[in-house]
Amino acid sequence: IGIAHHKVIHLIAQYEGITMSQLLAKLKVTKQSLNRVIKDLLKLQIISFKKDKTFTRGPKYKKSWPEY
Repeated sequence: IGIAHHKVIHLIAQYEGITMSQLLAKLKVTKQSLNRVIKDLLKLQIISFKKDKTFTRGPKYKKSWPEY
């Protein structure tokens, strides 16, 4: 994983339940590049996502590791 992956992990850890559009606004990257990073992190099971029943515009991302 690279710098982009670490930035996304940091933001998801800091803002639990952040959406894709919020990540795009904070990182100021294209949707295509963020999607690649998100797909890599989901494949490695570092993050997870859940679709909200009330907010249907997109999934909310959460970290997959426990708090210590």
